[in-house]
Amino acid sequence: MTSFSDEYSDYYDLLYDNKNYAGEAAYVNTLIQNEGVSDNRLLEIGSGTGNYGAFLSSLGYQITAIEKSPSMGGIAQQKNISNYEVIISDVLDVNLEPESFGAVVAMFHVICYLTSDIDIKLCFDKIYKALLPGGVFIFDTWHTQAVLHQKPEVRYRIVENSAISLTRNATPICYNEQSLVEVNYDINGLRKNTGEKFSFSEKHLLRHFSIAQIKHFAEQAGFEHLRSEEFLTGNTPGTGTWGVCHILKKV
Repeated sequence: MTSFSDEYSDYYDLLYDNKNYAGEAAYVNTLIQNEGVSDNRLLEIGSGTGNYGAFLSSLGYQITAIEKSPSMGGIAQQKNISNYEVIISDVLDVNLEPESFGAVVAMFHVICYLTSDIDIKLCFDKIYKALLPGGVFIFDTWHTQAVLHQKPEVRYRIVENSAISLTRNATPICYNEQSLVEVNYDINGLRKNTGEKFSFSEKHLLRHFSIAQIKHFAEQAGFEHLRSEEFLTGNTPGTGTWGVCHILKKV
């Protein structure tokens, strides 16, 4: 099993058709503008099928999107988003021009897929070098305090359109000492026009972070840690805050 296989990519937009991409993009835009960033060149890490990029492009950004999955990136390219270039690569491998972006964003807990300290340090160092002075790095992560308090649970989602119906079961396995959660997705589908049934599985390994850990990695790379806040609300994170947004600045 793998993460973001061709099959999973094909149904990704349907599985997340209820996600508020427009509202989340507007929230990120506000964070960027509040820090006085005037350069509209934006780097998006883990850009997926381009759903955030479409809204960020409409807000005036010139976007370079890095996506590790060829199938996810291919779907984004087919959407013909304005001012949007997709690079199919792991962020740890891509070559970026120094001081070429006003902002870098990594949405939908993309950073959680970097499960080792070495990879996080490499990623943060690369982003720091790619940002203009005064540029910002904005990303969200799972919050350790909430993960340990609430504990991940089995989740079910049923979605459909005119052609297909899908049921996704998400079963987590926690490795608390390593701050890791393995999420096992089992997807069962039905093609309505033929009655054909199909199934496949995915395994996603994610790391959760305390705010202190994020501050440590930020300072190692040279960033100023401006703040960490509850995603979308801006509230102070607590045991009920699963998603935390971190705002770092290149000084």
